[in-house]
Amino acid sequence: MSTATSTKKNKNINDSTSSTITLPNNINNDFLNTITDPTDFTKTNLRNLDSLSRCPICKDFYETPVLVDCGHSFCSLCIRRSIVALEAICPICHVEIKESQFRKNDVVEGTVKFWKMMRPLMLKHDQNVPDTS
Repeated sequence: MSTATSTKKNKNINDSTSSTITLPNNINNDFLNTITDPTDFTKTNLRNLDSLSRCPICKDFYETPVLVDCGHSFCSLCIRRSIVALEAICPICHVEIKESQFRKNDVVEGTVKFWKMMRPLMLKHDQNVPDTS
């Protein structure tokens, strides 16, 4: 596929950091509306719970979370990619970490699985109840 053809099949959107993201034309607003974010919630407590259910690297819900030496959790794939790029240091506290010490985080995985299941109901509830936090 030529560059000119490729460019015609993509559209640009700007994110909050003023950089341009190129998306294929077949990605429409319906798809973009399915992308979740903690700010979907108006209540601080629900927003915080949603944030804690997300990987600090990719900002999406944890996928196969692992606990690293320093106690932080990340998606398994995210942290493995990160240590290749950043020389085996935790992206949060910058402590040296070893891949051999990574441990599957079953508690986070179970919590995120439950939260993802309950999130649509909580969003509906969030929109109907005044904030008391």
